[in-house]
Amino acid sequence: MKKLLLATAVATLAASAASAGSFSKNEENEDTYRGYECVVVQVTPPDRDRDPGYKVNVSIEDDKFSTVVHTTRSGREWDRTDQYANLKTWRAANGVVWWSGWSRKYQVEMTGALGMDKGQIVYVEYVRQNGRLVTTIRTVCHRTVVD
Repeated sequence: MKKLLLATAVATLAASAASAGSFSKNEENEDTYRGYECVVVQVTPPDRDRDPGYKVNVSIEDDKFSTVVHTTRSGREWDRTDQYANLKTWRAANGVVWWSGWSRKYQVEMTGALGMDKGQIVYVEYVRQNGRLVTTIRTVCHRTVVD
């Protein structure tokens, strides 16, 4: 039953469009722009939110993040560029694309990474408070068509 529900959720997500937002999107260079839609598969510790996130839309341009937008079950969107300051993005030597930022409101640092794991495209976010890992959000992704 769980496999059927997950397969149904993935199929539903595949049909929906990518969300918009911006780190520093360059409209003139669309050939290097890649979009991904990612379904949340694990939150550690378990999410107790009444309106939990179910998907993340990620865009990469010129080997750097241009957007990261979470969508909750109710349809509310959370753009990481609005939530975090001092944003930095880079590609590591192993090909993983990273971003990091600081939330003054919650006094946490967040880092996100898009890469391959066991043959799947994955996007993972790590939330640290006072240098201690407090939350991990793991998603599995597929490429999307970007307008």
